[in-house]
Amino acid sequence: MMPEAVINLGQNDLARLMPMYVIVGTDGKIRDAGPLLRKVLKGTRFRGRHFMTLFEFHRPQGFGEFDQIESLIDTKVLVNTRCNRLRKMACVLAPLPMGDGYLLNFNLGIGLEQIVDQQNLVATDFAPTDVSIDLLYMIEMQKAVLGAAQGLNHQLHGAKIEAEELAITDPLTGLGNRRALMRFVRRLLSRELAKNFAVILMDLDHFKAVNDSFGHAAGDYVLKTVANRLRSETRPLDMVARLGGDEFVMVLPNFGNVKTLESFFDRIIRKISEPIQFKQDNCQIGISLGAIVTNGDQFDSIDQILSVSDTALYESKNQGRGRFTIVSH
Repeated sequence: MMPEAVINLGQNDLARLMPMYVIVGTDGKIRDAGPLLRKVLKGTRFRGRHFMTLFEFHRPQGFGEFDQIESLIDTKVLVNTRCNRLRKMACVLAPLPMGDGYLLNFNLGIGLEQIVDQQNLVATDFAPTDVSIDLLYMIEMQKAVLGAAQGLNHQLHGAKIEAEELAITDPLTGLGNRRALMRFVRRLLSRELAKNFAVILMDLDHFKAVNDSFGHAAGDYVLKTVANRLRSETRPLDMVARLGGDEFVMVLPNFGNVKTLESFFDRIIRKISEPIQFKQDNCQIGISLGAIVTNGDQFDSIDQILSVSDTALYESKNQGRGRFTIVSH
């Protein structure tokens, strides 16, 4: 019999291959946890805590002593988090070399779809060989097909829409897309204690001239630069999205002070108006904004809120561009 090979993996390689791993010492204390597990259990302190204070074994039933964990090797194991955020995670464990502890690797299991939606997980959060994303795509596609009951054309159309909505990120700018925007605003509207928030529609001025004069590559570069500038001016809790073309939107939670908004918009207009150098060309654009400040109580849908912002944006355009209009509801 050939001796078992010992493979040394760096932390980065381990995180890429098994992003849901946990390394536990023989004393039961956690030494490290994978990036996906930390993201899903955001705010949880892992290092130094005893494994059994964070996790419990769903199967085999009755298992509760960590010092017997070696008996679970080659056994079907299901694990719950004690905070109930993750349940029935499949688990594989293996001893570390020299009896130095244990490596446990989890799979999100039956909670995959809900966790992906709640945590905004993307394909790069998972291991390259993980079938979870393919499984999620299949679930989403199945929903589209089952919901299409008006004949083949309706069926294909529904599947196409569902497939397009699987991604929540604009591929050009890295910002959120319309689906991400709708989800974000929906959460704001679902809060029990309504607080004012601002929804700002933004349209670039003179962007068509950039495309016409310097080509679409320059136009794409300008859009990505605008996205980065907008991101740099917002808070971590804010939402910046690209709806398409040269139209952007920002959502600012807990932001109801009109005077503060006016100062913020002045800063945005100055920032976007700064020249953008693309190769040998100097691209000059501007931006117009239309905003609504609301707690959402007066509206039946997110589209109604965006419609008011769009009307305010149209007013800014009519006033000569490079301006903002604020509407309060």
